[in-house]
Amino acid sequence: MKNNYVLKTFFIFCFSFLLVYSGFYATKLLKNEKNIIRAEIAVFDDLTDPNGKIIEVKLDDVNLILKPADPSGSRGSSFFQLFPGKHVLKWTVQNNKYKWPRYTKYKKEIKLKKTDQWIHIRIEGRNLIIS
Repeated sequence: MKNNYVLKTFFIFCFSFLLVYSGFYATKLLKNEKNIIRAEIAVFDDLTDPNGKIIEVKLDDVNLILKPADPSGSRGSSFFQLFPGKHVLKWTVQNNKYKWPRYTKYKKEIKLKKTDQWIHIRIEGRNLIIS
């Protein structure tokens, strides 16, 4: 009976030690979140250009999920948490179906500073607006 009590006490001690240690480790990891920049990418088809349909969008080689265009041309938006530095945004736009080349690829390097807190990126067909 006494052996069972010692085992329970040892288990509770180990569990509480693990709980406290993981809490300190988690706060150490969260200190780096001060440098995280929130980013929103909104994707729209160009309604003035019948060939301005966006095929794909990538930020740092991560594909954004695009929905079919609604009447306003919206294909969707995505939110990211980025670190300061250089990030590459690539998007592909469909040209005329009957002329070569069928697709045009665009690439823009975005530089984020440590002082930035929020960035809004709007892709409208072949145009890019960063604010």
